[in-house]
Amino acid sequence: MAIAMRRPAPSHLVAVTLTALTAACAGPEGGYPALAISPMERAYWQAKPVEPGPPPGETPVPAGASVTAKLAALTADAKSAHQRFLDRLPRADRLTAAASGSAMGDEGWSVAQIALAGLVSARNDSSLALTEIDAMVLAAQLASVNAPAPELAPARAAHEQVSALVDEESAKVNALTARLAG
Repeated sequence: MAIAMRRPAPSHLVAVTLTALTAACAGPEGGYPALAISPMERAYWQAKPVEPGPPPGETPVPAGASVTAKLAALTADAKSAHQRFLDRLPRADRLTAAASGSAMGDEGWSVAQIALAGLVSARNDSSLALTEIDAMVLAAQLASVNAPAPELAPARAAHEQVSALVDEESAKVNALTARLAG
C-alpha cells in the first residue's frame, strides 16, 4: 500500500510570503496608515448642501394660483423653451448639413450630435410644460363629469398651442437627425 507523501513547503518561501503580506500594510515611514480623518474627508463632511432653485425658464407660480394663471405660466414656459429651440436651430442646421454623410464618431458628426442634443433639451422643456398642461386638461375633464368645468376650455386651448410647438420642434429634430444619418 502506497501512501502519498506531501512535500512540505520550503520554510523560506513561507517567510517571504508573510513578510510581503505584512509589509503591504506599512506606509512609507514604515508604520501603519493613519486612521485619522484626512483634511479632504473633513471638508467633504462639513460641506453644506446647496438649495436647488427653480429650473431655468420656469415661471414660479404661487401655490394658490388659479388654473388660468398656471396655464398662462406653463404656456409662457413652453414659449420660452421654443424660443431657445429656435435660437439653437440655425447652428444645428448648419452643423448637421456639414456633417451629413460623415461616419459615426467623426469630429463633425460629434459636434453635430452635441448641437442636436441642445435642440432636444429645449424640446424637452416644452414637452415638460405640455405634460403639466395635459394633467390639467385631464383634471378638468374629470371635474366636468359631474358639473361644468370652466377651466376645461382654456386648458384645451393651451394644450393645442403648446402641442403645436412641440410637434414643430419634433419634426425639425427628426429631419436633422435623418440628415445626419445620411
